[in-house]
Amino acid sequence: ASSSIAAMAAVTCRCSSVVFVGNIPYQATEAELRDACEEIGPVASLRLAVDRDTGKPRGFAFVEYLDDETARSACRNLDG
Repeated sequence: ASSSIAAMAAVTCRCSSVVFVGNIPYQATEAELRDACEEIGPVASLRLAVDRDTGKPRGFAFVEYLDDETARSACRNLDG
């Protein structure tokens, strides 16, 4: 399941260790997203955005990698 999440994700990078991941299926769990992102490299932190009123996922997340090079690799490999 994690590879299918990665295949649908839209990724934005701006020379940082933090990567914006969008177009995440609403049914994806934080654990599934973390697994997909960790296929690229170790994840320092992951914040899956949720609607503050409903608590439902908003379809995007911020993933922080340990270094900029791993983040750039995530941009190349998760953009799909």
